[in-house]
Amino acid sequence: MKKRNRRLMIFIGVILLILLAVFSRYMAKIKIHHLFFNILRSGIYIFLIASWAVSLRNRVIQINIQKYLLIISFVMLFSLLYRTIKYLFVIDLTLNRIMWYLYYFPMIFMPLYAFYIGLSLGNGENYQLNKGVYLLYIPACLLLFLVLTNDYHNLVFYFASEQAYLDDVYTYNWGYYLILGYIIILTFFFVVLLAGKCRIESRKKMIILPIIPLFLALIYALLYCSRLNWVRLWFGDMNVVFCLLIMLTIECCIQCGLIQSNVDYDDLFKICSIKAFITDNDLQVQNMSRLAVIPNHTVLEKAQNQPYYLDENTLLKSHSISGGYVYWQEDITEVVRQFQQLRQTQSELIDIGDLLAAENEQKARMLKITEEKHLYDLVEKQISSPLEQLHNYFSQLKDCDDLKQAKSILSKIVFIGAYIKRKSNLVFVSAQKNKIEPLELKLCFNETLSGLELCGVQCYANINLHNPLSIEYAFTLYDLFEFTAETCLDDLDLLLIYIGENKNFLEMKVSVSCVTDLSVLKKQFSNLTVYQDEDRLYYLSLKLKREANGDEFN
Repeated sequence: MKKRNRRLMIFIGVILLILLAVFSRYMAKIKIHHLFFNILRSGIYIFLIASWAVSLRNRVIQINIQKYLLIISFVMLFSLLYRTIKYLFVIDLTLNRIMWYLYYFPMIFMPLYAFYIGLSLGNGENYQLNKGVYLLYIPACLLLFLVLTNDYHNLVFYFASEQAYLDDVYTYNWGYYLILGYIIILTFFFVVLLAGKCRIESRKKMIILPIIPLFLALIYALLYCSRLNWVRLWFGDMNVVFCLLIMLTIECCIQCGLIQSNVDYDDLFKICSIKAFITDNDLQVQNMSRLAVIPNHTVLEKAQNQPYYLDENTLLKSHSISGGYVYWQEDITEVVRQFQQLRQTQSELIDIGDLLAAENEQKARMLKITEEKHLYDLVEKQISSPLEQLHNYFSQLKDCDDLKQAKSILSKIVFIGAYIKRKSNLVFVSAQKNKIEPLELKLCFNETLSGLELCGVQCYANINLHNPLSIEYAFTLYDLFEFTAETCLDDLDLLLIYIGENKNFLEMKVSVSCVTDLSVLKKQFSNLTVYQDEDRLYYLSLKLKREANGDEFN
């Protein structure tokens, strides 16, 4: 609720500032404190755009999109600065006209950068555009050059008289409509990319929101060209209007989730089922989960050095992080129960009459422990590699000072942890049965994919199996998925999995969008085929032969 109120207050504040700027324009037009209101109006717009640029730097995750958004905001600031200089300090008519031509610098280049943003949508955090698309700078620069040299050819604006520069004595030539068509085409492709790269059905309904400001920009351009008096009076600053509409378009994309941002992580932490909370260095709570209970300051200090017993069955642990500490409560009820059981057994063994029975019980327990030890050794062997990777991520998290990077590492820890959990469970199931049921394998994939989604990866698994699998085949399928994701986890964007069966084969297909070379997986899976298409999507295929004598895969 606080966050929603804060966003509402920011929205109201922005609207009030824009209204004040429009009022200042009107006051300057009727020559009331002309200089003051012009400076006030420019200062308001520069403040809004600069504040917006800072917020983009803090919110937008993908580096490539963030770069182009910041370039757009800097272009806006530049255009507003020289626009202010033009109207307040430039007297020479020729220089004034050249600076008027410069208005088309942001109008030409901002749609180009919006198009680059559209190409970057739906890709990884460190995705870089193909160098070929940068050739679009050539027509953009040529169009800008055409405007700046208009005095020599009048192909963009045709002036009826060369004696003075007045807004009312020129007409639009074919060069102007060429520029307008260029802007409309890039804007159209931006909208197409926006709609085409949105893979989440619930968000496709929200695409209309960023399209509305673009439609308003088109209507405004037509009204401006018609030279209506009320448009020129209240909304005659074409540069500012287009800047505000582009800002609104981009902000709608962010708020609708079409452009990924690092918001609402605190809400995710609040609703999780872990009893945990985060404090600063002064042990003031900054965030907490809904189930957490905050002890007093003295208890928190004691828990910094060693685990602290909140009660007989609850242990409070802590770990230092950048800027403070994270605390979590651990339920040790089962440990306490086991300990009490051991004490009770010890008391019973004191009785000489029960000594023999206790000895037999002890032998049986030792046999069980031996079997469990063998099972745990098998688990350790199966998860040794991801366990080592998990330790590396914990080390990175301990040394990490950047909150954004720390969240990324935590997501990877969740993914690796989910794999370790489910792989261990498969080992335990295999100890009781000789086969793995399809439902058990589906549960493994679903839980691990949920952890992978926290890393910002779009993923889906379609497991179409009807017959039990051998332990070896089940391990192979699950390991192929994990090794694939772990190999390219840092730049993984999309991972699709299909597992199906036919009369002769069990087949697993994996589609992966990443930069990392996945051909290295052939060393671990001899029957694996790896193919990469022109869009840099990897296609992995693994076929396992089925025995001809039954319904099971061996």
